[in-house]
Amino acid sequence: TRILVALDITMAVIDEAVSIGADLIVSHHAMPYRPLQRLIAGEVNSDKVIKLIKNGISTISMHTNLDAAIGGVNDALAEAIGLEDIGPFDNSQAPSIGRIGYVRPELSLEDFLAKVKKDLNAGGLRYVVGSGRVSKVAVGSGNCSGFWQDAIACGCDTFLSGDFKYNALLDAEESGRINIVDGGHFPTENVICPK
Repeated sequence: TRILVALDITMAVIDEAVSIGADLIVSHHAMPYRPLQRLIAGEVNSDKVIKLIKNGISTISMHTNLDAAIGGVNDALAEAIGLEDIGPFDNSQAPSIGRIGYVRPELSLEDFLAKVKKDLNAGGLRYVVGSGRVSKVAVGSGNCSGFWQDAIACGCDTFLSGDFKYNALLDAEESGRINIVDGGHFPTENVICPK
């Protein structure tokens, strides 16, 4: 009868669900991330499951299917940063998870970074300079960082995702072919919660 929506099922989210009388939490990330073999009081994920059971609260987690869904996380991310003419990012590794759109008018990377930081309410950004101009942008929420070469293959000058590893950023920088923007895992996915 009452649903709480959250990106992650933390103990604070469970406490909020209890306090408002919610009987369902719909989240993006699953809890626990890995299956539990047993419940042991005093272990973080066990304590969450025990509290959910004691309070009659169910959970539904929508992770990858919500990333790929029309109107899902990646559409919300593309819209949040003001992309136009948004379409699928059909990369070879994970078809239809990301999106591609256009920045109009074209921006400098510096102006785009300021816009993304504000639009995603991100505390900071990591980035790599390719051309330094931003026009055709691929986005992949959370950890889609491994798709930066697919973004190049799609003709994108910029790729926004999260959780880039040091070596991926270094390789992208040395390629000189694409601007990379690491907006962080949480800021690139939390855009779905208000929707």
